[in-house]
Amino acid sequence: DKLVRRALADGCEQAAEELPDAEVGAARIHFDRAYLRVLTEATGAFPGVEAFLQALTIPAILITNKPRLFTLPLLRSLGWQDHFVKVICGDDLKEKKPSPVPVQFACEWQRTVPERALMIGDSVNDIRAAHAAGAAAIAVSYGYNHGHSIHSAGADLVCDQLQELLEI
Repeated sequence: DKLVRRALADGCEQAAEELPDAEVGAARIHFDRAYLRVLTEATGAFPGVEAFLQALTIPAILITNKPRLFTLPLLRSLGWQDHFVKVICGDDLKEKKPSPVPVQFACEWQRTVPERALMIGDSVNDIRAAHAAGAAAIAVSYGYNHGHSIHSAGADLVCDQLQELLEI
């Protein structure tokens, strides 16, 4: 909804927040239909991610703020649906990242504690969610972080390639 709000308000955060929910909801219906039609056309993976996922020997849970409606088709298009023991989407819980709730839920589901978990992400929201839950946080230096350097997000480690983590 934030994306739709921002688009309707030409990127102005204050104007976006002031938009009536009904207006955003109507636009969201059109957005969802259009996005679903082209969802996988310009989607790809960063170099090394596929190899990293294949090399993992521990259970991985995907936590995304993206709605389930879009997440599952994206995973299928990449052939990644079997790489994760659980997928937690932005509309699955009452709160999403940067809230610790998705990380806590993932840990409970996996029957572990956050202190034994590791969150790998590309945004400040990933780092904040992990740390708020009590988990370690590793950031990749590429990806989505609102155009800001991930190095200032406070991650426990920043890596340029996921393969670096397999050597630790």
